[in-house]
This record gives sequence, C-alpha cells and structure tokens, in this order.
Amino acid sequence: MKALYATKQGNFGLVERPMPRPKSNEVLIKVDACGICHTDLIIRSGKARHATYPFVPGHEFGGVVVECGAEVEHLKKGDRGIVQQITGCGRCPACRDGFEVECENYQELGCMLDGGMAEYCVLPARCFLKMPDDLTFEEGSLTEPLACAMFALSRTNVRIGETVVVIGPGPIGIMAARVAQLLGAGKVVVVGTREKRLCLSKEHFGATHIVNITVKGELERLKQDILMGKGADSIIDCSGTLSGLQLAFSILAFRGRLALEGTVDVNETVPFCQALLPKNASIFHVAAWRTSDFKRAFDLIAQKRIEAKRLVTHVLPLLEWEKGFNLVSSKKDEAIKVVLKP
Repeated sequence: MKALYATKQGNFGLVERPMPRPKSNEVLIKVDACGICHTDLIIRSGKARHATYPFVPGHEFGGVVVECGAEVEHLKKGDRGIVQQITGCGRCPACRDGFEVECENYQELGCMLDGGMAEYCVLPARCFLKMPDDLTFEEGSLTEPLACAMFALSRTNVRIGETVVVIGPGPIGIMAARVAQLLGAGKVVVVGTREKRLCLSKEHFGATHIVNITVKGELERLKQDILMGKGADSIIDCSGTLSGLQLAFSILAFRGRLALEGTVDVNETVPFCQALLPKNASIFHVAAWRTSDFKRAFDLIAQKRIEAKRLVTHVLPLLEWEKGFNLVSSKKDEAIKVVLKP
C-alpha cells in the first residue's frame, strides 16, 4: 500500500509499505479521508517531543472496515466510521476518568503508531466509531479538532450569559465559537487577522462579534465597545502565538478563565504572575481531549449541529501531500482544513 512515512525527525516521504493485518482485538480499515492538523506540521518539523519513529502520520481520519480481528463482535466488514486516535490501558485512574492522554501507557495513532495518511490502517476496534451514512468522511475528520475545542471550553466552565472570546480562527477556534453559542454564552467574540475566517465564524459558527486585530481601532472597539471595559469571562486562545496570549491577558475580566488551546513556542517568556494575579484569574493548559469530549463532538457533527463541511476548503490525493502541508502552513488560497484522500 502507499503511505506517507516518517522515518526520523523531519524526514517524511511517500513509500510502499506492507499491508497491515489486524490482531484479535483490532480492525483493518481502508482510509477514506485524513485531515492535516497543525500538529502534523510540528511533527514534520522534528520538534514534536511525543513522536516515536518510524510511523505513518495522520490522526484526523476515518474509513471503512475491511477486516475484523477474531475477538471483534460489534463491528463488521463495510462499517463506516471515524477514528479516536488516542488509546490508553483502560484500567488506570486516568483512563477511568476519561483522560486517556494521561495514561502512562497511552498510545497515539499518527505519531506513535501508524496513522491515517496511508491507504490502510490497523487500530484497536474500540477506537472506531460507526457513523451515519449521510455523514461524509471529510466532515467526520473534523471530530478530533472539535473535541479539542469542547475540552477547552469545559476547562473554562462557560456559564449562560457570559462573554466568551476566541483568539485565532483556525478550525478549532471557529468551532469553539459555535460550541460557546450552544453552551448559552451571551456574547461570542472571535478575534483574528483573516477577514474571511472571521466572517465565516459570524455567518455559520455562532460568533456575535468579530474583530480583525490588524485593523486600526479594532482593539479599542473590542475592549471598550464589545467588552464594555470589563473584560471577557472566558477566553479560548487558539492562536499559539505570544501576541495572542498577551492579548488574552489584557482582556481577561476579574476572576476570568483562560484556556490555552494553542501552544506558544517553548523559548518564549510569558509574565503569568504579572498578568493574572491582579485579576484573580485562572489559566488552564489544554492537552488533547477527554473521551467524553470526543464522543460529544462526534454526535454534534453527526447531528449537523456543527457545519463541519464549511471548514473543508481543500481535498487532495495522498500523492499531493506536500502541497497539502504547504497549504496548511502558508494558509494560501484561504486554506482552513486540508484533507488528504488516500
């Protein structure tokens, strides 16, 4: 089979790989679609500390079951579904609480085990979620980033009527706005630098206000007109930039809550105490999601309560993986979510 393969840090290439075979508790799926995530860019750059080489990248994917292991009873050949890429032991306290990413023995498809940027993939049967026939694989591939958004919002404990600010309108940020609306937020403000993404947030994903921070006067409008000088109750920073984090600090309300969904470069110095202590604010780092977040995200997409298809801007064959990665990194051609089709 054809597969994108990472043999060592920074070394990605399209190769021919042996067809995998499922163990007794696994399934073999024919991959239909796999989204390219910003994390995949980090892995390709060689900066990902959690990657275990070699492996097939790709963790936002789904496909069709073609073979089941001997112990698999709840799935059959021909079932369509998406993949929950993180799996733990299922027995430790972290796993029992739904935090499989905290399991000492957790495994992750696409950076430790082979993922979805290949024609076929083997995975634990319990990581395969069957999906309805009217849901496309491109839509289903947005489940994982939506789960990240849902976990971030749960960390800040959004309450009905509160003001929520989302910084960074990438796929996670845009969907976070919609989830905030569903949670009953009074104002949902999306802040960014790309006008089309901001407009998309307002037209289809629940934002009540949008702010293009590059436009003169917009920062002041955000602070005084939209936030009325009081700041935001809940902020989800999806920007992954120091400037985004500094903005978040400057607009937090007293007793505000800030979730860091994006990751600032480890070499940056951030004055947390100076920014947060005077406001008695709380800050949370968001690492992936809980199993419950993933399943709720899948339900929202399956029920069409999240218009996931509007985020898929480019669909490319696996042979054009380099073009896809470049689109994601450069954001050219208004790329939001780029999907590979093995």
